[in-house]
Amino acid sequence: MKKICILIDNPDRDLDHNILLASKLLKKKYEVYFVEYYKIYEVFLINPDCLILQHCRKNYLHLMKECKKKSIKIVILESEGGYGGVYRFATRFDNYILKSKNFFDLYFCWGKKHFERLTKRVPYKYKHKIKLTGSPKNDLLNRMYKNYFLKDKEKFILFSTKFPHINPKFTSFQNHYKTIINTGIATKKTTDDIIKNLYFAQSQLIDLIIKTNKILNKKIIVRVHPFENPDFYKNKFSNKKNIFVSTKGNIIPLLKNAEHLVQYDCQTAFDFYATGKKSISYDFNLNRKLRSFLLMEIKKISIRPKNEADFFQKLKGNSINNKNKNKRYYEDIFFKNDGRSSDRITDHISKLDMKKNGNLFLKDILYTYNFYEKSKIIFRMLISNNNFLILKRMITKKHHSDDKILDFNYIKKKISLLSKEQLEINYFKNKVFNREMASIKIKLK
Repeated sequence: MKKICILIDNPDRDLDHNILLASKLLKKKYEVYFVEYYKIYEVFLINPDCLILQHCRKNYLHLMKECKKKSIKIVILESEGGYGGVYRFATRFDNYILKSKNFFDLYFCWGKKHFERLTKRVPYKYKHKIKLTGSPKNDLLNRMYKNYFLKDKEKFILFSTKFPHINPKFTSFQNHYKTIINTGIATKKTTDDIIKNLYFAQSQLIDLIIKTNKILNKKIIVRVHPFENPDFYKNKFSNKKNIFVSTKGNIIPLLKNAEHLVQYDCQTAFDFYATGKKSISYDFNLNRKLRSFLLMEIKKISIRPKNEADFFQKLKGNSINNKNKNKRYYEDIFFKNDGRSSDRITDHISKLDMKKNGNLFLKDILYTYNFYEKSKIIFRMLISNNNFLILKRMITKKHHSDDKILDFNYIKKKISLLSKEQLEINYFKNKVFNREMASIKIKLK
């Protein structure tokens, strides 16, 4: 049985649609392994026939090169293939692909515009690697998977935040700022101007949420961007009745259950559109510079109030049905809304000739770690996963990086919900010390 590893970068964002994809791969008789982002070295212990990555950026290049040497197939299921990634930052994302084109075997595009752009930029001999499939993330927004998430009977208004550059979760603002400058994405002057405007937009959003809470007697949920520090918003709304901050889990059940979504220049507008509803943009509350950032696609699928009075008038009403209006703009970003992207992706993967010419070894990646990290990896291999997690909780404080730990019981529950076949679900055991690792192994019984 061929083995496929799926590397999960951010579980809240990436896990659910990859569970759906895994359920399709299991039907094709593959063994599937979920691997945590911070446990990349486990790929070298599992020795898969195929590796599915959420992107092809610089930090995965070494992994891709080592897999390529052994003819292990590499598939890229872009985590930011929608509006907020490959469209807003086209040059940057195209360069990731052009630099790694020799290593991956398949790259899946979410929408028509991205596919058409890539097939023009990628040299002819690599064009066959680029496939237009849509995203399995949007499959879960389709009615055929309506039972995957629980339905909330209480109506609420959902606000989404989008400020990871000024409120980063996994590092300090100072370190994040230095990283932006050092990467050369933008000049210092441009970066400072953008950051100034982002602080203004964040302040306007917070004021708008508080005003909404005063004017409307409705439950409000503030969904924090997965790479933002949620503590900032928890402090802002700690004494506000009816305002709740959401940080954990997939955003999809919130989008399905929300009466309205309020956003600005956000990917969630497209996700909300897929549920049959139009979101409301708060760009009326921003300055001319920030309004100029809005692209045609998001303007066409969102409601844009003229002023604050118009905004509250729309919020008082029922959900705004999209009536499939401006569907073309949606499909430019998300190819088809038919719930079958995961099937198209599985079909392409099943056609790969998975014949590796050797095995990966831990030494192939161990040298990239410092002495302290190497020691942790060796220690990690000597004890079981549960014992490791118990020790971790005892000797270290909870950190935001803990959010990237895979939830075994959640994966077991959801994969069992999607699959009619009987499954065998266990932690992967390394052959050296026969100990459970962090990766989760799933196969048909």
